[in-house]
Amino acid sequence: MMLHIKDRLFEDLTAHYISALNLPPLSSKIFTYMVFDFKREGFTFEEIQENLCASKSSISNSLGQLVQIGLAEYITKIDSRKRYYRLNPEFVITRFEQQITQFQREHSLLERLIEYKKQVVEKEGDDELGNVEIIK
Repeated sequence: MMLHIKDRLFEDLTAHYISALNLPPLSSKIFTYMVFDFKREGFTFEEIQENLCASKSSISNSLGQLVQIGLAEYITKIDSRKRYYRLNPEFVITRFEQQITQFQREHSLLERLIEYKKQVVEKEGDDELGNVEIIK
């Protein structure tokens, strides 16, 4: 399948997904490549390998990672035995769920830190330490 991809936009999206989704560079490139599949037809393993010029094992590992973390999925078409990889239509929900989980974890840690600070202040009797705020 022929895609019309603007090089600079592809590079910028790849860099963004490396940071925002904490993806390795090749996984981010594959994810970005799938973003340009506006018809959601999907790509075969061979198409991805040919267009991104990476080894079979690297492509395989990256696709496996993207599927495992819920950012991509694969389908098989009726007239083909090949797998077609495409973005998981629920990836935005998956991403927000991951962010919520991360925020909840951080909130829990800060609650524990605040409780520990209270115990230290009571034990030490240090009024100055009691005035130090922990921002949550």
